[in-house]
Amino acid sequence: MKSAKKLYPKLKRSIASYDHSNFFIFLEDISQKDLITIRENPLAANNVENIKTLFHEIKHYADHIGTLWGQKKILNYLKALNVRVNGDIMNFHEIVKYKNEESQLFYSNYYSEEYNYFPVTNLANRWRWTTTTGLRFNEFGLPNESKPIPFVHFRSHDEKPLIRVPISIASLLETNSTAEEIYWHRIYLSSISETERPFHAKFFENDVLLKLIYNQELVVYNVAVHITANLLEITDIIEAFEISSRVASLVLNLPNEYVIQIPFQETKFSTTTERAKFMLENNEYGFVFYLLLENYSKKYKETKKYNLEDLLSTSKLPGSETIHAKVLNEMNLIYNEAIKHKNLKEIFFSKLEFGTKVFNELGIDSSQKKLAEVIHEKLPTLICNDTEINFKSFSDQELFSLKPYANLSTSDWYNLSDALYKKLSEHYVVRGV
Repeated sequence: MKSAKKLYPKLKRSIASYDHSNFFIFLEDISQKDLITIRENPLAANNVENIKTLFHEIKHYADHIGTLWGQKKILNYLKALNVRVNGDIMNFHEIVKYKNEESQLFYSNYYSEEYNYFPVTNLANRWRWTTTTGLRFNEFGLPNESKPIPFVHFRSHDEKPLIRVPISIASLLETNSTAEEIYWHRIYLSSISETERPFHAKFFENDVLLKLIYNQELVVYNVAVHITANLLEITDIIEAFEISSRVASLVLNLPNEYVIQIPFQETKFSTTTERAKFMLENNEYGFVFYLLLENYSKKYKETKKYNLEDLLSTSKLPGSETIHAKVLNEMNLIYNEAIKHKNLKEIFFSKLEFGTKVFNELGIDSSQKKLAEVIHEKLPTLICNDTEINFKSFSDQELFSLKPYANLSTSDWYNLSDALYKKLSEHYVVRGV
């Protein structure tokens, strides 16, 4: 898979997706006419679900171009594409490096295990949970002791096992995008009459949010907020999502040199000190997310209010200004490395430049501004269900003779990115065979 998809569990189909390989957002249930009505009146009752879907995916895009995690991924993708189109076989290892990183987005596809299914009909039957660690597998299919992975095990209220899920990058990205949806729904609620508002708010919290939180089919979307709510003892679902998103954004921006400084108490997380050390060295994002919240829990319970500086200090991290400056410096280094590559410059450089601006305005935990205030300047390409794409396939000779790939239309980049991505995947599949 190369895109993050938003699913309605009952429909079992994608209603929208963000594709990391071309920076496009695909809106399967939204037409170009719908987009016009959304722009005219985004908070109209018949537009609110579409605006929530749209900004769910826009948040994925912002996390891709505007976090340190995302920019590293973009640079490695650019390197992989360039060595492939240049036929630089001595550096084809860059393709494997990128594809390995990409696979980490979808830990849940393999590492999740389902045991029983029990729908939650009321809060008296809420889930219980524990944490463990397992091991990733190396290229030979053997457990890799140096690559542990954190898990959450959910159980029913009467201790029946439900599901095991990794705390993955995808789970952090989805807590961010779901929090963005909730923000837009709250804006909608504030726009309706005071007489109607309590009913709609009650329905949203009791029916919609509870079905999201206690939905085993959406566990990738809800595992991070469960961790947040439980460690900080938060009962308000909306508040839990807001804080979960702030911490997830911070984790996506923390430089590695700070991650390894985070203190770990062996008695708290069900793993060994050795495995914890490996997960910090590997910047295992889900584990970092858990540790930040665990270290912060005592302070938060005292203040009952989220504070970024408190979150950082309880994990022995520098202040937000120091980290912000460090991230900007690393993003500049990424850009300077990117400009060494001749192919696809106009596509990738603009994303890195604008992404750095997005980061600078949102801040290290994305709390300085609202996403809509920042992203409107350069919205990603939106592919609606009636957008016309002129599909084209390429022979190898055609594909590689087109470089350096400039002045590309939407259709050109759609077809080119698809063809180049397939070339990366082909090499990844046959390596070592």
